Amino acid sequence: MWFPYSGVVFFAVCDTERVAWRSAIAAAMAMAGAACSSSPDAPVDAAAGAPDAAGAALAFADGVDVSVALAGPGTLAAGDADGDGDADVLFGFGAKFSLLRNDGAGGFAARDDVDVGDDVDVLDVALRGGDRIVAVKREFDSIVLAHPDVVYTADAIVRGLAVGDGWIATHQETAIGIIDGPVIELPGAGAFVGFAAGDVDGDGDIDLVTGGAAGELYVVEQTEAGTFAAAVARPALNPVTTWLFTGELDDEPGADIGIAGVDRVRVVTAGGPVDTFDGPAGAIVAGDLDGDGLDDLVGFRAGVPQVWRNDPDAPASFTLAAELDATAASRAVIADVTGDDRPDVVVVTASGLRVLAQQ
Repeated sequence: MWFPYSGVVFFAVCDTERVAWRSAIAAAMAMAGAACSSSPDAPVDAAAGAPDAAGAALAFADGVDVSVALAGPGTLAAGDADGDGDADVLFGFGAKFSLLRNDGAGGFAARDDVDVGDDVDVLDVALRGGDRIVAVKREFDSIVLAHPDVVYTADAIVRGLAVGDGWIATHQETAIGIIDGPVIELPGAGAFVGFAAGDVDGDGDIDLVTGGAAGELYVVEQTEAGTFAAAVARPALNPVTTWLFTGELDDEPGADIGIAGVDRVRVVTAGGPVDTFDGPAGAIVAGDLDGDGLDDLVGFRAGVPQVWRNDPDAPASFTLAAELDATAASRAVIADVTGDDRPDVVVVTASGLRVLAQQ
């Protein structure tokens, strides 16, 4: 059971140093434009980009590094934290998390750092409006901070977060806990991996998805009353699950579910599983990078972020479109951080964050 907890002290330190990378992005865009072919029949160059439906290349500028309070293989989220209409980025690693505030001109004007205390580790972060929501592991349990006012604790370790309008869901090893709400037990035995949120049933509400290392897949639907139903098994047929994601992967209503394995990806649509394909690995995210109404994928191979484009002529089929300028990368978000109405990619690297602006 979750309950309010006030035994953790944390403080914020505002760092107003400007992250000066707008000019670098602009220069990289200018230099890279000539390298991309506009012919739909041109061979695919993974570094330059693959032709989209209109024949233009899907390409990204050279990466630009952004500093954070504590660099490492952490977790990140994107959203409008201050209500100004621009995409901010929240990053957490170790005992710190950083909110990078977008200045509306294609850069981050300031960074707010928060130290959550000694001997703790940030497990996951999420943004919901002005709330910075952070799951932190302690020795025997976890806490969830809805910064700056609310702290919750549980006697189970939180593996991941999902947020919606008025609720925060936590992924635990054998259950999903709704803060100030019920704990939804997951059927079966063994540790469950992966946690994602999306409108799987197409009714306009955000549902929850989790899976197991043996290929299990469970959907927890949100009802019209705003409550969550019991977990229901869905066919998955993926032998090993390492990561889950949701997105508009086909042309039917409702979010589809993506299952990442060791070296294969499977898409589960309303009609059932689609054949696996040899795609990206790791923490895959979905987003419509080329504006065709279908979500594309960003994942990783050997620490290099890759863009896999969704084929509008055969939805839920993906081909490698670009390998991005980053190494030792582990997590990503898709968001228009440069303010040009084209989604960009921000990745976690060993030295901090790296912005890969779409051209």
